[in-house]
Amino acid sequence: MKEKVITKCPNRLFHLSPQNHNGEWFKPRVPESIVSYFNSEDNEDDTVRRVCFSGSISGAFFAISFDGYPRKLYVHVPENIDDIVKRRKLCKPTTEQVFDVNYTDEYWIKCKVKMKCIGYVYISYRDRFFDKPHVKFKYIKRY
Repeated sequence: MKEKVITKCPNRLFHLSPQNHNGEWFKPRVPESIVSYFNSEDNEDDTVRRVCFSGSISGAFFAISFDGYPRKLYVHVPENIDDIVKRRKLCKPTTEQVFDVNYTDEYWIKCKVKMKCIGYVYISYRDRFFDKPHVKFKYIKRY
């Protein structure tokens, strides 16, 4: 099933990284960290090139952390989001493309995107196996 094109700008989209990518341009690619198991429904699309974002900082952390251990990460937003939406390059993947999209609130940008760093956070969660856990984060710095 094909991802849904988003035609209205979401409030915010977030991308977390251990590095500060402020001002850098990201090109769409298939992420190296996709989940792929032989004969499993818990797989992620390995063909669509994209830059991954989430509608929340919590969702972005779920997407990159399977253990919830505390980390310090930089928080980025897409600087050119209005142009991306106008060009119809912002998409919402289906559960067939990203099995945990309902937890991560993942969005795909399918064109070059300029990253803007808005802060540095200390973030973690516990007990992922029982339910969607509460992510706790605290800004160390805001930009």
